[in-house]
Amino acid sequence: MNFKKKLRRRKKLYKSKTTRSSSSKKRLELILNISKQKKDQLISKKRNLLGIKKKVIQEEISEEQFQKMVESIPEITNKLMDIFCSNKLELVKELKEIVSLEHKPPFNEIINSGVIKVLVEFLNEDNNLQLQFETAWILSNIASGTSLQTKFIVDHETIPIFIRLLNSKSELVCEQAVWAIGNIAIDCIEYRNYLIVLEVFPILLNILINVTNHEFILNILWTLSNLIRGEPQLDFETIAKAFPIFNNFLYHKNQKIINSTFWALSYLSIQQTKAIPIILELGIIDQILIQLKTKNREIYIPSIRLLGHIASGNTEQTQQILDIGVLSIFKELLKDDSETIRRETCWVLYNICSGTQDQIQEVIDNEVVPILINILKNDKFSVKRMCCYVISNIVFLGSDKQRWVVSKQGVLVPLSNMLGIEDIQVIFFTLEAIEKILILEENYEMEETKSNYSYLGFINQFEDIGGLEQLDYFLTFPNSKIRELVTRIIDRFYPISDQDSDELFSNERIFVKKTVVQNILENEEIKNLENN
Repeated sequence: MNFKKKLRRRKKLYKSKTTRSSSSKKRLELILNISKQKKDQLISKKRNLLGIKKKVIQEEISEEQFQKMVESIPEITNKLMDIFCSNKLELVKELKEIVSLEHKPPFNEIINSGVIKVLVEFLNEDNNLQLQFETAWILSNIASGTSLQTKFIVDHETIPIFIRLLNSKSELVCEQAVWAIGNIAIDCIEYRNYLIVLEVFPILLNILINVTNHEFILNILWTLSNLIRGEPQLDFETIAKAFPIFNNFLYHKNQKIINSTFWALSYLSIQQTKAIPIILELGIIDQILIQLKTKNREIYIPSIRLLGHIASGNTEQTQQILDIGVLSIFKELLKDDSETIRRETCWVLYNICSGTQDQIQEVIDNEVVPILINILKNDKFSVKRMCCYVISNIVFLGSDKQRWVVSKQGVLVPLSNMLGIEDIQVIFFTLEAIEKILILEENYEMEETKSNYSYLGFINQFEDIGGLEQLDYFLTFPNSKIRELVTRIIDRFYPISDQDSDELFSNERIFVKKTVVQNILENEEIKNLENN
């Protein structure tokens, strides 16, 4: 190490030295709940995604035709408001056609016309099921719009009406009510919680048991998923009955129903303590493996999330997903074109590698580590970040032999590069892993370990790749835990000897003296210039 580097580091050490606790800190003190950080963007209002049943008119229309349809809204509204109107059904069907336009449906124009109040009244005409159906279609479509448009529908006290229509004699009316409830539930947490208070969840489960229409089943599963998601979580007694029902749908002939069921189960599994034992007892993980082997991409993310929640359980639960052979599939998923799939797979591996050393060994034996190292070198940040947690767990929680095997595969350099990322969790986990790798060399010097390993050289390698410069930066880092950890690493592996210390301070005094003399001379020059 050259003299200037030593001098810089000595100054920083002097300024940043802190008292270290005699007891070791818990590894996960800094980490937040990773699964809670994830924002699910894969479910949206029914009109936009999922393709369960498109309620839109597919015909292309010209701008002129569109304008004529919009201009007809006030006239239709005025006619519907007439208490003597005799063709309500035909007029409502005209509105339905306008609402069902695939592009730019004029929801605001319909809302501003004042017709919503009349349509809500039509929802209560139980003797006219066709009118109820057409009206519910219009309102459920508008509820799939913006939050303001959904709010307008809800503000007309439609939620209790839609729940009542779940008991309609018409399956078509019931399905439209389910669709509307699903769009309302996903709009905001307040609506979702209100629907839960009104006990809509068990009502939907009972309907699901008796429905045979595939489109309707998909609609109910989607709506149930929207109710399961979010905080606060549903009371477990409320959702416990859903597990065996959902399990039956995993064996359905319709692949879309299987896909939607996995999504619903992935949300249920968030209640890990109570949900995971039921999932394992029902043998759902076997179905996960079967579906993953079919290479059905629609099933990947919910299946991976299910496995991740199971892997975050106790040691025995984690072992059950290892026993079904998921690691061989994970090796392929880590190379998938989807950034989300690679990141989610790393999350499951993070949970697995939070387990026992035997479980970490399974990850090593299945040759997953070289793929992780490649991700750490070349992947996008979100995947690198999660991958860093995986490797950090392997190094920190593994045995010396496991650390040696992983380190000899070239993990130190890409791991050190993660120190340049502005993320406190990543920095802390990376530093902990680097410390464990450097300890390997210290242990190597002990006679009883020399026979187990070839020469390591990690301490010099870390210095050669600029690791000390990175540590220097963190000596004045705002986070105290990181400063303490860096100080410990420097003190242990890159200590300054007494001779170096004397030389450093001697040269520093010389530097100070030279600076003082230089300042005096400069002041004298200034005075001479002023006098002249």
